[in-house]
Amino acid sequence: MYVFAVVDLSEQLAPLIESLFSDADRCKAADNVWFVRSSRLTSSEVVADLGIKISDRQGIVIKAEHYDGVASRDIVQKLSAWERG
Repeated sequence: MYVFAVVDLSEQLAPLIESLFSDADRCKAADNVWFVRSSRLTSSEVVADLGIKISDRQGIVIKAEHYDGVASRDIVQKLSAWERG
């Protein structure tokens, strides 16, 4: 499984994220920013799953292979659990 960061620029992706990714595989990091875990290999596949396109839903998906920083304990624990598999 891979971890992706999703930035919802159109404020339309939350319902899709919640329907496509189980609670165990998603984590809301901030308003319109999510971490999701998926078996998809590329960010382009996640973009297609979310229906992000020009003149429609807007967003950015980033494969989170390396990350660092400070966040709430819940976010850090979920990302750590995902890393362990």
